[in-house]
Amino acid sequence: MAHADLKNSPGRQSWLAALNLLCADLRDVFTFIEPVDDNLSVFSHRLYELYLRACTEFESVCREALRVAEIPVGGDNTTIADYKKLEPLIAMERFDVSVVPWQPSPAMVRPFENWSSASPALPWYRDYNLVKHGRHQNFPLANLRNVRMSLAGLFAMLAQLNVLPTNERGMRVEMTRTHSETSFPEYPMFVLMCPHELG
Repeated sequence: MAHADLKNSPGRQSWLAALNLLCADLRDVFTFIEPVDDNLSVFSHRLYELYLRACTEFESVCREALRVAEIPVGGDNTTIADYKKLEPLIAMERFDVSVVPWQPSPAMVRPFENWSSASPALPWYRDYNLVKHGRHQNFPLANLRNVRMSLAGLFAMLAQLNVLPTNERGMRVEMTRTHSETSFPEYPMFVLMCPHELG
């Protein structure tokens, strides 16, 4: 199995542009929806738009990572069952993401928790499919909680697949006793957290 590194992928600039726009749009949302836990269930057409955009970018990145890593998929229409085949290669389950603008302090989320074993594999991705295919019945799923998780997941995936800038000015890593914190000055909304290996 090849390594899934997308640093030289032809889609890299498009994913970076999409992440920039998504982060800017989320900052705009935070001017009228306070980024606090009491608002996690708030849903709206603007959040619906952000949610769909974040998840379609996630799908695009996963499809390219599968192709580069030469991982076989079930057919032309890839699903979460195909995407989770990336987990043994890129180990997304171990990452937390700090959502910096959250109040009163940054929120810690784990977008890929138990990705390889849980059912549904990624609840925020399942909800995306439910609201995409049945908006009238499932519109409340286009909420701030799912937008936060999907954008944090996209950020973590782009960081782990070397899409985000990793030169000296593009990435900063700080080590603590228990984990590493990787931040990208161009994307200050999120920080990637990884616990140190035990043993």
